[in-house]
This record gives sequence, structure tokens and C-alpha cells, in this order.
Amino acid sequence: MNQIAPVEVRGIAKRFRVDGRVVEALHDVSLVAEEGQFVSLIGPSGCGKSTLLNVISGLMRPDAGQVRLYGRPDEERLGKVAYMPQKDLLLPWRTLLENLLLGPEIRGRDMDESRAEARELMARFGLRLREVPDKLRNVREWMQDTGVNDAGAPAGELRLSREFTTGIMEAMLTNVPYSFNGNVMNTGLIANLPNGCCVEVPCLVDARGVHPCYVGDLPPHLAALNRSNIAVQELAVYAVLNRDPEAAFHACALDPLTAATLPLHKIRAMFDELWAIEEPLLKWFDPRHTGPLPEICAP
Repeated sequence: MNQIAPVEVRGIAKRFRVDGRVVEALHDVSLVAEEGQFVSLIGPSGCGKSTLLNVISGLMRPDAGQVRLYGRPDEERLGKVAYMPQKDLLLPWRTLLENLLLGPEIRGRDMDESRAEARELMARFGLRLREVPDKLRNVREWMQDTGVNDAGAPAGELRLSREFTTGIMEAMLTNVPYSFNGNVMNTGLIANLPNGCCVEVPCLVDARGVHPCYVGDLPPHLAALNRSNIAVQELAVYAVLNRDPEAAFHACALDPLTAATLPLHKIRAMFDELWAIEEPLLKWFDPRHTGPLPEICAP
């Protein structure tokens, strides 16, 4: 008896409008991914591989065709199918080697052994640690990828930079999807963080707007670390919205670093001292204040 395939794609078609013309990214694409099977999509850049993955994962609706999960048509696939884009969506503050060691580090494995194993894998797959050239610190890669040279004069071709805003605007104008990691309101995207807080998740943007992607649960210890900071932020916002200085104190007292450094009575003394010094700028919290609120602009 044949098993039902976890993923089946039938006759998928997808078109985009670019500069007033219609571009057909996918035409009558069908495939089946059996249980435990590896399926490779091979083709040149721009042939529609990422578009097909976006359709399968539910990030994008096809113009024709159907995606079936375990034999059933599923129009609400977000959160049921996931994939990792080819872009460098690893932790940007960690080196290549440190990113490779993230899994063993979280699992509590022996780091010397894991480091040796990671270096062996790097050599096997031809990966090298990035060499940082000896140049001025204020020269950044993103300053040179826009087609403008160091003198500020056009270098002939303007190219999309790595700054998200330009990619977002281009995707909304051309309907060519663009993916990035964005800060959005949590609406169940990260299931074990509170709804309404700000979270950073993979996002896909097209002419219909920005579409945050479902992530699911973070590892419990990472979610706990996030929640400890979210609680502080929530109290600070509550303090401002309700003009409540005591809630501001509660936010300070709950801050993990502050709570680990000072006992509660010293946190209170520090808070009162800072509030007294900054009082001319805190008229918002004074119910007796009338008239305009003070404003200070950065020089």
C-alpha cells in the first residue's frame, strides 16, 4: 500500500507584474515529496525556485494549481511548512565558526570536540573564515554595494543595497517578493511569547504588503530570557500610557541587570534620585501640570 506523500504540488502557476509587463515565474509545475525523501530543485537564479518554496509554505498564493499536504488540499499552510532561505539569516554578530557551534552550544556539548568537528566540516565543504581587510573602520560593506563610490559620485550602476527599506519599496511597487527579518507585532508568530509585544521574524513583502512568517515556539530558555525583558518593556509602556510613575519604578525594579546588582531599597533610592533630576522633563506624569509639554531635540 502506497503511503500518502507529505507534500504534493499539482500544476502550480505564478505570475508577477514587473514594469508594466507580466512575468511568468512558474508554469504548470508538479512534484511529489515522499516521506523521508530529499527533493532538489536545480536551476539558474530567477527561474522560480524560491517562488515555488514560498507557494508550498503558504507565504504566497498561486495563480493556478494546488498544494496538498498528506493528500488534502490545504489553503492555510502557514505554520505547517517551513524552509530556510539561502540568504545569510544566521546570527550576524557571530562568526561562521560561532554560528556552526550554536547548536552544540545550546545542547551543552563539549565545545573543544565540537569546534574540531566544525573545522573539519568547514574544510570538507570549502568554507573559510572571513578575513577582515585592514582599512578604515568607517568603511562598511553596505556603503559600497549601492553603486556609489567613496567620493560620492555615481559609479555607473545603482544597485539595491542591503538596507531593508529600498527592498521593501521595490517589492511593493513591482510585486517581486523580497524577504527580510523585520520587527512586527506578535500575533501568534512566536507562540511562546506574549501577543502584542514586538518580535523579529522572517517577513515576505510584495504588492499586497508585508507578510510576517509564523515561527512557532522558541527554545524554552530563550523564550524565558525574552519574556523577562518583555515584562520590563510592558511596564514601561504602561507607565507612560497611564501617567503612572510607580509603574516606571516597577519596570526598573524588574530589570534583570538592576535586580541582580541592587537590593530593592537601593533601586528605590536610585529611581527617586533620577526622577528628581529629570523632573523638568517628566511633566507628562504630573497630573497638576497644564500647558505644553517640554520638548528637547538632539543637537
